[in-house]
Amino acid sequence: MGMHVYPIRQTTIALTAALMCLATVTGCTTGAGPLPTTPTSHSGITITFVSPSATADIPRPDRVTPEAAKQLCDMISPKIGEWRDQGSTARKADFNFIVHDWAARNGGLNTQVIADRTIVDRITTQNCPDTRRQALAALQIGTLADGLVGFGG
Repeated sequence: MGMHVYPIRQTTIALTAALMCLATVTGCTTGAGPLPTTPTSHSGITITFVSPSATADIPRPDRVTPEAAKQLCDMISPKIGEWRDQGSTARKADFNFIVHDWAARNGGLNTQVIADRTIVDRITTQNCPDTRRQALAALQIGTLADGLVGFGG
């Protein structure tokens, strides 16, 4: 037998119905207070809710970790040679893509970069000054913040 592909609308309706059933089974529609954190069984369905511990490592979107700083340097470094051969618009667009991608991968740091574009200069000055120097020369800008577009003023 071949696979049957459901249209998106049918899949959405089925998923919505399943979520409504789940809400009913777990008591979400009754306003009955918090759910138990122990396994709950209903008609062959077992659902376990686990609360995060107080010591859980929850990503903080307002903090640049040492790993995130290294990753930014690692993302910029291989592009420097390409930037030297590209036109101004292309190299700056590529640089912006790298910073947006890096920020999104690291807990949504986009907000922090929007608030202070110079953070990219501080990170690279502290973690990879040679890469920063080469990137500035290849991008033909005075600071990496000068090359960012769409991150605020």
